[in-house]
Amino acid sequence: MLLTQHDANRALLSSLFSAAAKKVLPSSSYDGKVTFADRELNFQVTHGGAMTGEAMETLAVLLADISCLVFNSLSNDSLLPGFLLHDSPREADLGLRLYHSYIRFAAWLDEHFQKIGGCPFQYILTTTTSPPKALQKKDVIALRLDASKEDELLFRRNLSRPPESEQLEMLPSS
Repeated sequence: MLLTQHDANRALLSSLFSAAAKKVLPSSSYDGKVTFADRELNFQVTHGGAMTGEAMETLAVLLADISCLVFNSLSNDSLLPGFLLHDSPREADLGLRLYHSYIRFAAWLDEHFQKIGGCPFQYILTTTTSPPKALQKKDVIALRLDASKEDELLFRRNLSRPPESEQLEMLPSS
């Protein structure tokens, strides 16, 4: 019973990752492959053989993360949080065309889940690169931030510095 369930879960995760890779990459000859060896998951983008390079490895991580979120939403036994934050993946070696394709995929997932009652997870993507023109609208871009201005930071302050009141307390008393 447990082995059958384990095999079904592996097949579902593999199927989700494969579908995500096919949706993001431009040619039907691309695919996504999930292998399980030594109790570890390995996600790879393939084009015949496994693709290598920073962009493909970054894309594989992004697609793996989002595939796991979708898997979590389909499984009653999964206990992952329904939240994912990707911080600046464009700056992590993804080309603009590939990055825009990935963003369109994330938006497509949201649309798909809205049709069946709402998206079961929250996905936040931070970036310094604008999304594709069709997605530059209020329901997609929730918050514009500016790291050069403290009042436009996510928490409206630099978290690496203590608040001014704490800084004053740290000063030696005379």
